[in-house]
Amino acid sequence: RYDDIFKGTKIHELNSVPHNFYHVIKFDFSKVKVTTCKEILTSFNSCVFEAIDDFLKRYPKVNFKREHYENLGPGTVIDGFLTQYDLDYRCREDKVYVMIDGYDAFLEPFLGKELDSEFKNALSHIIAFYGSLKSLTCETLVDKLIDTQALNTSASAIADNLSLAYGGYSFSYKGNRTVINPSFCLKYLQIVRDTNSLPDPKEVISKDLGNTTTFLRTLLNDFPKAIMQHFLERHEKNDEFLLNRIDECFNIKYLERFEHTHMFSLLYYLGYLTHAPSNSYTSSHLVYPNEIIKGILEPVFKSI
Repeated sequence: RYDDIFKGTKIHELNSVPHNFYHVIKFDFSKVKVTTCKEILTSFNSCVFEAIDDFLKRYPKVNFKREHYENLGPGTVIDGFLTQYDLDYRCREDKVYVMIDGYDAFLEPFLGKELDSEFKNALSHIIAFYGSLKSLTCETLVDKLIDTQALNTSASAIADNLSLAYGGYSFSYKGNRTVINPSFCLKYLQIVRDTNSLPDPKEVISKDLGNTTTFLRTLLNDFPKAIMQHFLERHEKNDEFLLNRIDECFNIKYLERFEHTHMFSLLYYLGYLTHAPSNSYTSSHLVYPNEIIKGILEPVFKSI
């Protein structure tokens, strides 16, 4: 169904060799209604099931039992669906290509407004959905973007280096799946392709992060030094920042007090911290995702 799905798009015009290689699922969140918080979640769920139903019509081999997921959140639904897909196609090389329209545009009316508990609940389910998608992302673009033979290397060698430099991000408290920062990777591979060389991944990105330390110091400038020192001392002992929770939704403009959970949660959402493997539902174990981020954030912490 390559022509049916991609007709009228750039992908169809390019007509690349790998077409028909992926199983495609398309989520259209431009249909999400935003009248009330309850309607947002109900409408979002409806779009998730609509995409899955369309997928199952085209690929009936996937034995996904929709009736078992009717009353569950979208994160649980997509995790169950993709897990079932892996089970039904585990002996083959097939991969799921995820297309998303209207990623989070439906949330624009709420930007800058004070958020009530009902909205936070709806948003936490939507965050869980995207977290499940990200944790299952494993496709590398190396072979498709650069000529590894001309560079006398292999895609796996480059991918391993990128994983060490830009990887380590986890969106689950279990920390059992990690992903690579896609923006960093794409920028690095573009430089490799343009220069036909293999620069140090850390050096490439470090040059672009000159303003980051200034931003972080501004962000953390008013945070109590004694509390920061407490967390740094605990980090030196356990190599992690331990929180009771990650605040899933808050607006700094409306906070009466900027607590430590707000600060570390914000750093988590900005990509400066990530989950370490843990079996605890009741606490969050946060770490630096990689050496690049540690090199940026640690000196800022210590200078506060």
